[in-house]
Amino acid sequence: MDSLLTTLFHIPAAYAQKATSGDVTTETTDQITGLVTFIIGQIPLWITAILVLIATFVIAKMVKAGVESKMTAEGFEEEHKEVQIVASRTASAAVLIIGITVALKIAGIDLTPIIAAGAFGMGFALQDLIMNFVAGVMILSGRQVTIGDIIQVNGTLGKVVEIQTRATVLKAFNGTKIMVPNADLFKNQVTNFSANPYKRIQLMNGVAYGSDLKQTMKVVLDTVKSTQGVLAVPKPSVVLYEWGDYSINFKINAWVEKGKSIKVRNRLI
Repeated sequence: MDSLLTTLFHIPAAYAQKATSGDVTTETTDQITGLVTFIIGQIPLWITAILVLIATFVIAKMVKAGVESKMTAEGFEEEHKEVQIVASRTASAAVLIIGITVALKIAGIDLTPIIAAGAFGMGFALQDLIMNFVAGVMILSGRQVTIGDIIQVNGTLGKVVEIQTRATVLKAFNGTKIMVPNADLFKNQVTNFSANPYKRIQLMNGVAYGSDLKQTMKVVLDTVKSTQGVLAVPKPSVVLYEWGDYSINFKINAWVEKGKSIKVRNRLI
């Protein structure tokens, strides 16, 4: 029997015979007592960590608002809105990273396995999120697409009203809001109808056969140049286009600032 106990449990048979239910109860009680003592000792640290975590989120929000306000006062809001967004988000993220790290350290949580697990998760479950986040930062910093631009991607046409961390929000002309993942703006062809700060107005007109074409082109070009709202650069032009059934037609090209094309077109006509 002694040999059997020693072989199965790798403990001396004499020790096994001495073990009683009282010993087991005492050992379990000691373990529970030690666990309770440990938890009670950790409570102040956990409370402190929670308070630090709450303060971190509050401070991060204040820092983000402060950076936006400061850059607005410096005039970044109108001409460099994207830079303002990147700066405020970067400052907020830095505060969150530092605060969360301090809170976990106070709570006695080892960051090594958390970092390892986070890296593993980011490589798989968070792959799309990270890709969209990086794409969003590159969109804001590169300014290839900016807030207010009218773009078309994947057959979707709309005005860019917001560039979020994960997606770009478009407002279609029927008022519908469309969420486009930021990564799609890099993977697919994007047509930006607002990339050029100017817009071309093109008109067709004609004169009767037998008219003095040289004089006609001079009069029309002088009229276009003197029209309020027509830009001197790029230069406007008048070119003969075709022989129509009843007239010789010509084409007028004039450049105007965005948002003024309807009024200037009316003046030209």
